[in-house]
Amino acid sequence: MIALLLSFISLAAPLQAFSMQMSMSGISQNDRIVFGTAAISAAKNPFKVLDAAYEKGVRRFDLARTYGQGKSEIVFGEWLESR
Repeated sequence: MIALLLSFISLAAPLQAFSMQMSMSGISQNDRIVFGTAAISAAKNPFKVLDAAYEKGVRRFDLARTYGQGKSEIVFGEWLESR
């Protein structure tokens, strides 16, 4: 357990420095985040979920015709069209 904690701490410092460097360069930290949509069609309010991700700065969405048997792409398209 202690070794795991130390490993996490040793990994956290470079990540924190990287985040700080990105912030100082004006690049949003969320530019590298990809939002998975595999279960978006099963969400109670998928537009609200997608809106929240977008408001947090997410600009990349992972879509595939196999997610929800194609329903996730339909939901995403409807959301995108409504915005």
